[in-house]
Amino acid sequence: MSLPSYERKFARAERHFHEVERVVATYAHHRPYLVTHRIEGKSNTHVYRLTIPRQPPARLPLIVGDLVHNLRSALDHVASSVSKDPRASFPLSEFDIWPVDPTTVVDQERLKRERAQWNRLVEGLEYDAVAMFKKHIPSQNRPATTEDFNGLGALAFLSNADKHRELIVLKGVVDEPVFNVIDEFGFISRWPNPGVFFENDAVIFSHKREVQVEVDGPGGVLVGVRGGKEVGLVHYLQIMLDHIRDKVIPDFVPYIDRDS
Repeated sequence: MSLPSYERKFARAERHFHEVERVVATYAHHRPYLVTHRIEGKSNTHVYRLTIPRQPPARLPLIVGDLVHNLRSALDHVASSVSKDPRASFPLSEFDIWPVDPTTVVDQERLKRERAQWNRLVEGLEYDAVAMFKKHIPSQNRPATTEDFNGLGALAFLSNADKHRELIVLKGVVDEPVFNVIDEFGFISRWPNPGVFFENDAVIFSHKREVQVEVDGPGGVLVGVRGGKEVGLVHYLQIMLDHIRDKVIPDFVPYIDRDS
């Protein structure tokens, strides 16, 4: 017996994730950055900046887009399977990530629209299946990086970004760099930066005299998320996949036709 279609789609998303891991690891290994030194300002301060002349490979956003497409498709197949019910006038063909429960809407005109959307979503579904959709509706006001991270909200953001822009926006950074500063007397100072990303053109040190500045740390890749935040790409995709695989899909499995 072959795997259900939603599992096959999810497996394709996971393969794309592993490809993202490999591309980012190769980019990080080559340490695509250097330190630039300029004299700036009226005080002739020696300013040392982190420069990242080589950004992540152009194919990386395409791979992320393929991952997002297959993950979204897996959920669409879940929705289609759940809604195969003779009472439904038109079974679901799409897993609506942002349905709004009409009981939470105050504006009357919007209430009419949302009630129609909600009724379309739940028509013909078992009561418990409706409860599952309500359970997993992500809050549109919830930051994407909090401990109550919602994988569906993350997927919705990336999916919309991939649809409405040319590509999902990615940025090369240095991940948790350690700065070594060697002064004119040969003394070395070290500044670790745990849990911090440094972007292109970031000032890492300034001094009234010229010194030697070195940077040690792997390259990394950030992705833009909800609320204008930027987070580590691989970690963000991993927790999104984990959340949908471990917390969302299992709740719908009891209502899925295994032949779908």
